[in-house]
Amino acid sequence: MNFQNKIDEIRNKPEHIRIRYALVFTAIFTILIVIIWFFSIKGQESKSGNSSVNAEEGEIINQFQEQKKSMQNVTEQMKNTIKNQAPVQDTNQ
Repeated sequence: MNFQNKIDEIRNKPEHIRIRYALVFTAIFTILIVIIWFFSIKGQESKSGNSSVNAEEGEIINQFQEQKKSMQNVTEQMKNTIKNQAPVQDTNQ
């Protein structure tokens, strides 16, 4: 039995059977893709060595921490400026 005949046979079945075929094939192909993806990630980790990736990640984390400190300093300066300003009084009344 060839592939085209099997497809025609499935097309002639009731809808709930066709849906079952679709779900089974979707699950099988999803599992295959996940397995291939898993092994490709493992291969990349063993090829590249984690030291270069970790060094880059560490540098990015350090940059974010510096930016966080800078933002905190600016925020504190703004708070102090607002606290030190005298309240504005409305003279139109």
